[in-house]
Amino acid sequence: MNQATPCMSHPNFSPWQAYLIVFVSSFCTLVLELVAGRILAPILGVSLYTWTTIIGVVLAGISLGNFLGGRLADRFPYRVTIGVLLLVSGLAALSTLSITHQFAYYPPQLSLLQRIIAITAGIFFLPSLMLGTISPVLARLLIVRHSSAGQDVGRLYAISTAGSLVGTFVTGYFLIASFGTRWIIVGVAATLVLIALLFGGLWQQRRSGAGAIAGILLFAGGLWWTNQRGAFASDCLVESNYYCINVRDTQTADNRPMKTLALDHLVHSFVMLDDPKHLEYGYEQTYAEVTRLLAEKRADLRFLMIGAGGYTFPRYVRTLYPESKVEAVEIDPAVTRVAYQYLALDPGLGIITHNEDARQFFLQSSQIGGAERGAYDLILIDAFNDLSVPYHLTTQEFSAQIALALRPGGVLMTNIIDNYYTGEFLQAYAKSLRQVFPYVYLIARGAAWDAHQALTWVVLASDQPLDQARFNAIVAETDAPAYASRVMPDAQFEEYIGRGRFILTDKYAPVDNLIIRLFEERGF
Repeated sequence: MNQATPCMSHPNFSPWQAYLIVFVSSFCTLVLELVAGRILAPILGVSLYTWTTIIGVVLAGISLGNFLGGRLADRFPYRVTIGVLLLVSGLAALSTLSITHQFAYYPPQLSLLQRIIAITAGIFFLPSLMLGTISPVLARLLIVRHSSAGQDVGRLYAISTAGSLVGTFVTGYFLIASFGTRWIIVGVAATLVLIALLFGGLWQQRRSGAGAIAGILLFAGGLWWTNQRGAFASDCLVESNYYCINVRDTQTADNRPMKTLALDHLVHSFVMLDDPKHLEYGYEQTYAEVTRLLAEKRADLRFLMIGAGGYTFPRYVRTLYPESKVEAVEIDPAVTRVAYQYLALDPGLGIITHNEDARQFFLQSSQIGGAERGAYDLILIDAFNDLSVPYHLTTQEFSAQIALALRPGGVLMTNIIDNYYTGEFLQAYAKSLRQVFPYVYLIARGAAWDAHQALTWVVLASDQPLDQARFNAIVAETDAPAYASRVMPDAQFEEYIGRGRFILTDKYAPVDNLIIRLFEERGF
């Protein structure tokens, strides 16, 4: 009697069932991998490091799962083995909901990169490992049953890859936007358990049938326990394909009510609903002072903001300068909807929104909704935040596209958080702008370059020099001297960018590497 006997005792196990099982398990694996990015975003942000770790953890789990699955296949080449593995995989997937809450802020003593690895592995390694055990066992069963083993195994892995592809596209294009991450995970877990019960041979014997009933009870108990812990409830007001979006109540220093817009785990905008002229962030005041300088030359400003968030500054410009034309490029349409629904953005202001990536907007012609050449007086980039810095908006090539869209004398302004002494991103970005614009300035509030800490800077670039005398006069009218906007002296700025090691290009822009030290300093 050879090892094939136990498997052959189940004549109703057919290749198409094996193909279905491997398709579903691979589908679920990729769904979990993509959902992991959205679940971790409010905790760890979205960065190259986050996605690198997610992919690495899932691949490590699959690899170890393949190894263990091969050992199991030789020792237990039975259909019921598949059923048990699917059942445990479903329970492991469901457990991620509760584990996420346990791991959210643990362990605080580790560095940022160590926390990313520890939290990602703690939540997603086990489900990846369990799902990785399934394919080797299925391959073993097919080899035992059929003489055309090579064809069957090749077809099995082709279908496995197809399941991964379908899981990738369905999750990215449909599932997250339609159901949210929590219910997607419940759906994955329920699907795995259902496939185990239908095709896993768990009802063939009394012992395995009892195990199946126990698995169902465990799954039901897991659902109940997870619900009791509130893990089904999303931490997001709106969960979009791009962000976990939240709107919260807060107040100003003089106790006036405000709203905050948080994207993933960082506040993006402060909005005073009944006062569109209120600017809470200091760098926004710098924006306002430069805008006033430009408005003195022409009242009908053409203004574009990249990364609108809560639309605080676009509504400020449209309110204060009613002859202006205001546009915004906001990649996430859900953010725009939240601004109208929860942040009292007035449709009557006539702000034009382009819900697309900024690079695409500048590549398109104005006839199809893209940027108009030589049309804008002022372009603001407010899309750099925490570890979520879209590197393709930092490069020399993108700055060249912006330069083409500006009128003569037009201005580009970008806000960047960095440490003047220890950081390199601000330095690299300013140096890259200098490759495109003849005039680049660093502006900060107060004595920023005397502080050895992370601060918010405004980088200004133009094809004409800034009228610093008039700018300083405007600043003197609006700011207390200790917090006034100050332009870094030219000689100091030249020395600063001269020490820079990097020019950011589409071919080489190590932005995540440049900002990692900053956010470890800030305790993230």
